[in-house]
Amino acid sequence: MNNMIFVKKYIKKNNLINLLIFLISELICFGITSFNLLKHDSCQIYISGIFIVQFFYFIPVLLASFYFGLSQKTQKKLLIYTTFFLIFDSIILHFFTKQLAMLLTSSRGVLNFVKYSAKIYFIALPLIGFQTFFVKKVAMKKSHFLVLFRIIGLFFITFIFKFCFGLKGILYSWPLSEFIWTLLFFIKNKNCRLI
Repeated sequence: MNNMIFVKKYIKKNNLINLLIFLISELICFGITSFNLLKHDSCQIYISGIFIVQFFYFIPVLLASFYFGLSQKTQKKLLIYTTFFLIFDSIILHFFTKQLAMLLTSSRGVLNFVKYSAKIYFIALPLIGFQTFFVKKVAMKKSHFLVLFRIIGLFFITFIFKFCFGLKGILYSWPLSEFIWTLLFFIKNKNCRLI
């Protein structure tokens, strides 16, 4: 009985560590996008705007991660509830980002960039439920490898897209990288079932 309790605590601790590493990787990826925008940002509009968009993106990611890490529901229910929450959140943010951003800034240029970039960024928000599911489900070493691959992948995709398409390329590299990363999780973890 004591061994069973120890195993459950160990698994829960590893799940929380995996989710924490996932959140840290999210922040590193935000930094990659912001760094690439610096070259295009002579008036400090893009950096301010992308920080606001990333802030609105990170809040549901944080909530979904905590929900996955702390909830006692089955994996299937967690994934369904989280995905519906993220889709709903993405729709709300799609229509009301500018109004929410007005709470943080009054600059018209920043607000216009927030509205424009949020529509691109929030395309990928519903995928976070699947990503947190897989990060929690896979073994710790595999999870670390995939998170590292995600950071390196975003770096190269952003570099290529920035070179080919400029500012739009930097913004579109985010959802593309999220789609590729989620697809890789599906391919690499075919044995992860919803239990």
